[in-house]
Amino acid sequence: MFDVAVAIELKEWIAPNDYMEVRYNRDTMYCYFKIWGKPGVYLKKTGVLTFEKVWAVRFQRHRRLHYYPRTEKHDFHSYILMIKNSSWLQSMSELRTKEKPGWGKFDRAKYFHYVLQNNDHYIEIISSEVSINYETDFKMDS
Repeated sequence: MFDVAVAIELKEWIAPNDYMEVRYNRDTMYCYFKIWGKPGVYLKKTGVLTFEKVWAVRFQRHRRLHYYPRTEKHDFHSYILMIKNSSWLQSMSELRTKEKPGWGKFDRAKYFHYVLQNNDHYIEIISSEVSINYETDFKMDS
């Protein structure tokens, strides 16, 4: 089985050569990012991707998505990826079932595997929900 990456288009352009600022609070993860109006021209606002019911996160540097050999074709300039039928999510579910049989009776959330490009990092998140806000008051470091 191969993982398939599907692009989810974003309304605003996440500055691709900048690092996101990532913060956690309980099981919520906030990924703050700078926004381009056009290549290399920053807007005076900060966006945030908010992931709810975060189950797992992994960061990798200097990787390409070659471990997702299939990405549905798209021509979006700003997007996040969602992995259909994720092998990572499947293995996490199997491990959780082994360690805590019946966990699905109390945790009825439907989880998804997302991938964010963050300069030379990829951030992978398994969570139940993602939302985006392009008008936050958060000020990022320059």
